Amino acid sequence: MQELRKYIQDWDGLMALVVDGITEGAHLDFKRDAYSDPRKPQKNQDEDREELRRDAASFANNGGGVLLIGVDEDAQGRAGSIAGIPRPLEHESFVREVLSRFIEPPLTSLQVQTIFAPQDSTRGVVVVQIGEAEPGLPHAVQGKGDGPLDFWIRTDKSKRRMMYLQVRASFRIGDTTITQQSVDALAISEIHKIGYALDDAREEDESRSLELLEELRFYVSENRYGYKVQAEVIEAAGQALHYPRAGISAQVAEEAVNIIKAALPSFHMQVPSRRKITEEDLRLLQLAEMYGHALAYDGAKYLKDLSIISIGSRLMSKLLRISHLNGFDGIKESLLDEFERIREIAAERNLGDAVKVLDYLRDSAFEKAEGPYVPEPKGLEWAIFGWRKLRVQPPSKPRSLRKPKSPQASSSRTSRPRSK
Repeated sequence: MQELRKYIQDWDGLMALVVDGITEGAHLDFKRDAYSDPRKPQKNQDEDREELRRDAASFANNGGGVLLIGVDEDAQGRAGSIAGIPRPLEHESFVREVLSRFIEPPLTSLQVQTIFAPQDSTRGVVVVQIGEAEPGLPHAVQGKGDGPLDFWIRTDKSKRRMMYLQVRASFRIGDTTITQQSVDALAISEIHKIGYALDDAREEDESRSLELLEELRFYVSENRYGYKVQAEVIEAAGQALHYPRAGISAQVAEEAVNIIKAALPSFHMQVPSRRKITEEDLRLLQLAEMYGHALAYDGAKYLKDLSIISIGSRLMSKLLRISHLNGFDGIKESLLDEFERIREIAAERNLGDAVKVLDYLRDSAFEKAEGPYVPEPKGLEWAIFGWRKLRVQPPSKPRSLRKPKSPQASSSRTSRPRSK
């Protein structure tokens, strides 16, 4: 929250959102249009009011957040344009009125203000700052009439209903061991459903896969879950990556790998870890290695797609770095063998750029903090660091999801049993 304040003081600050490539997240949401539109049917207007209350309550239940009404986003969720909305003062009053009712307990920390466009005083951005809920008192949206209380929480870039045990834990300032185990058990049940749905959607529906991955991201955006949940998250994300040779889009692959990275145990990337390494830590690293290798291997051998090779090998490079720093010799040797095999395949198929990327990602895993540093291959920065980090597009359109080209390819697919 604190780091957002410099962007919401004046119009120049809002414009800096675009310049700095600020994205939506757990504490920031962009809304291009106003929540209210008198031209809509009354039913739709009521739904818009309900949506505003849910947005505000979800932020409050996740540490607070900022709604910027009149800011558009691009395809990557970054601030795209600052157009403002017409009659912003009217909408400011509307927001205050809507959020003053049907939220229990009432929001105690709410600031609403308008920042006017310097060249057009009839337009502006409505800034809504929602404070954090008090410990043990989560906020709920009151349904119509005798409707039940509806609890919501903000995840990385979206909101979702809180599960029963999440609500229960939110009312308790100190969670007990039993509560933690119960929360984990219910989370695992939900993650299994997402994993099965990802398996069904993988070859047919890219947009559905991305929606499911966004749901899955919720379980790595909070710190309340334990090792078993992290392992299930990695396996569920792996369902989007299973059997890449059948066809996978670079966007789905990148989202799934980012979730896997977020589910890994926390390791310093410059010095050895000072904490005790557990068997659970090693298990998570091995799970991640399996999916990173599958992507890079199939990307080289079957797809001949540098986008897919680079996404998988970036994950492998991170795991190699962790293994090298912390003395995980078994994982380290396995990764080095995998890098060499994929490199040989890429060379056989005349994928020169892939060879350069693989060499760099392998060698840079052994860099010392003080150098010397492995030189980056020119023109391949997007493959080494990822398009989003560099805020550029890949040189070619990502491969669309498709079914296997032949019955033989389809029949060779095997289902990997999920852990219980």
